[in-house]
Amino acid sequence: MSKSVKVIGTRFSAFSHRAEVALRLKGVPYELIAEDLDNKSELLLRSNPVHGGKVPVLLHGDCAMHPGVPGPHGIR
Repeated sequence: MSKSVKVIGTRFSAFSHRAEVALRLKGVPYELIAEDLDNKSELLLRSNPVHGGKVPVLLHGDCAMHPGVPGPHGIR
């Protein structure tokens, strides 16, 4: 059974949109977790502590990925 992919992002982030488009193009089902960047959640801060809770963050099981420039070529 495949673990689901979750995207922590915002409606207003072009970077979050790029990650979503890449996942859609590859046919990867995902769940969007909408984040309020003025009041960052513990999940976001724990998933991306190095960059101060920037979005997007891709979660797959226990693994968190912070794509610098996400694109369809980077998702398999």
